[in-house]
Amino acid sequence: MFRYAAGVEMVHENDPIVKMAVDFVKGRIDNSIEKYEESVERGKRGGRPKIDDNEIFELAAQGMSAAQIGEAIGRSKETIRKKDAFKEGQKSYMMAKAQELEKLGF
Repeated sequence: MFRYAAGVEMVHENDPIVKMAVDFVKGRIDNSIEKYEESVERGKRGGRPKIDDNEIFELAAQGMSAAQIGEAIGRSKETIRKKDAFKEGQKSYMMAKAQELEKLGF
C-alpha cells in the first residue's frame, strides 16, 4: 500500500492478498493525494486576497455602511467594522457633512 501511495512499482503485484488489500484502499489513497495536491496549489496562490484599506476608506468616506462595503468587496460587515480604514473613512465623511452644514449656516 505504501508503494502504491508513493507511486513506486509494486513488489508483490501477483500476490492476491496484497492486490486485494491495495484495491480495497486504492480509492481513498487516490482521493487523499488529489486533496493534498489541491491544497498545495491553493497555498502557491497565496491564500485569500488581502483587504484593500484604501478602497475601504474611500467607500466609507462616500457614506457607505460597513454592511454595504462588506457586500461590495465580499467580506463580512464585522470584518469591515474592525478596520481602522473604515473608522477613518467614517470620520472623513462626517467632517465633510459638517462642513456642508456650516456653509448652509447651521
